[in-house]
Amino acid sequence: MRDGNFNLFERRYGDNDWKSQDQNGSCKESTYFTVKIHHGGIMFTKPNNLVYEHGDVDYMDYVQSSNLNREMLDKLVEGVGLDLPMGFLYKKHKFSLLEGLVRIRSNADIDMLLKDRNGANEVEIYLVPPSRTYELEWDSSIPIPTRPPSPENSNVKKGLVIIDPETGEELPRLDP
Repeated sequence: MRDGNFNLFERRYGDNDWKSQDQNGSCKESTYFTVKIHHGGIMFTKPNNLVYEHGDVDYMDYVQSSNLNREMLDKLVEGVGLDLPMGFLYKKHKFSLLEGLVRIRSNADIDMLLKDRNGANEVEIYLVPPSRTYELEWDSSIPIPTRPPSPENSNVKKGLVIIDPETGEELPRLDP
């Protein structure tokens, strides 16, 4: 898929693509790099580690530092067939998932990503769907159970007192 100045999901082969020649014929590092996109998986913790499993990986090749911005990342989400909004996590170069994940919220965060890249040929980005929040219905006419008065202030027996939330009455004790 071609869009603007980059190709989505066209993987290049061989190390020669990463190098270019200057006017004297000597090799120098290219300004192009690949964005490795992880999506559709599950991120969870294991002891002392963060793990990402069961996802897909796509690549955005021939990305130039000057062209990478938040709008391009949004196009990337649409390119892999997902819906916006989507969160972006960047894995710092040479760090584990547990230590190196950074949320990308703005172009300033992308500038940090590019500085951290420091000539690396590939950067890894994890697409994270928004968290779902469920709202429970609450009937305000039902009284909220309250703590029984303390034994010092009343004639309540020591032990557990169970109060029916609907009637407010003390329920009978079931001793074993």
